[in-house]
Amino acid sequence: MAESQSIRCLVVPVGGVQWLVPAAVVAEVTDPGTAVPEGAHDRLAGFADWRGRRIPLMRPDDDTPATHGGSRLLVLKALSGTLPVSHYGIVTQGIPRIASVTMDTLAPGDAGVDDERLIPVLAAGESALLPRLDALEPELASALAAAGGVNP
Repeated sequence: MAESQSIRCLVVPVGGVQWLVPAAVVAEVTDPGTAVPEGAHDRLAGFADWRGRRIPLMRPDDDTPATHGGSRLLVLKALSGTLPVSHYGIVTQGIPRIASVTMDTLAPGDAGVDDERLIPVLAAGESALLPRLDALEPELASALAAAGGVNP
């Protein structure tokens, strides 16, 4: 019997739910102490200083605060090619944890989520949302353009 290939992921508390994010797109999880909420535009929650660069912060939804006690800055690699930066951040509402997911432990989740950018899944029996970064990144790019872009 062939073994299922395992994919390392992070289970990330975001906006009152858990996102399941493949570890391959995560650049770093760090202290959000430098996160600066600035004139939010749609998906843009502000900016953070990360490794000497200013990166935009994505707002996962309208109800998520930019910073929160016990939060972390999740730095993601930009994948879609629509952003004018190579990385962006999301402020979590807690500490992300590592999970290994296989095709055997991944199943469709509750269809009650009404957002095509978030795919409900069950990962090892635990409810989570798989963010479609290819759909969220263009929204962040539009918000950045409306806000005047990223100033280094």
